[in-house]
Amino acid sequence: MDTEALALIARIESAFAGVTLGGGIGLAESVALDYHEAFEDRATARLRDEKMDWHKLIDDPELTRKGFTGGPIFMDAEGLRFYLPAYLITAIKDPTDLEDPVLRAFAHSDRFDHVYSVLVTSSIHGIERFLMLSTEQRVVVGDAILYIARVFELDYPEMQNAIDSFWHSTQ
Repeated sequence: MDTEALALIARIESAFAGVTLGGGIGLAESVALDYHEAFEDRATARLRDEKMDWHKLIDDPELTRKGFTGGPIFMDAEGLRFYLPAYLITAIKDPTDLEDPVLRAFAHSDRFDHVYSVLVTSSIHGIERFLMLSTEQRVVVGDAILYIARVFELDYPEMQNAIDSFWHSTQ
C-alpha cells in the first residue's frame, strides 16, 4: 500500500474512533431484513453482529460477500456509521497485485460496489442516513471515494456530483 492509502486509512480510523453499532442495524440483521425474516429471526441474526469494534470487520469476507444480499442498503444511520470505516478501508486496500489497470479495477470493484450505491446515489437522494456523521467523518468518506475512483481508474460520473453536493459540501 502506498503512503497516501496509509494516511487515508489513518484519517478514517481517527474520524471513526470509538464508533459502536449501538442500536443500529448490522450486517447479519441486514441479511435478515433482505430476506423479510420475522422479528424474532432478525433479533437472532443481530446477536451475530459485531457491535463494539468495527476494526474486526476489515477484510471480513462477509462484509463483501457476493450477491449483494443485505448490506449497506438495508442499514440504518447508526449501522452505516459503524460499518462505513470497515467498508472504506477494505476498499482502499488493493485486493490484487495485477498490473493491468482494467483487471485491477474489476477485482477491486467487488470490494467497493457493496457500498458504492449507498455512498453515491443515496448521498444525493437519501442524505438523512448520513446526517449523524460528523464533518470530519463526512469529509474523509468523500476523500476515500475520490481516492478509490482515482487509484482504481473507476469512471462513475455520479461520484463527483455526490462529492460536491454532499461529502465535501460545507452545508
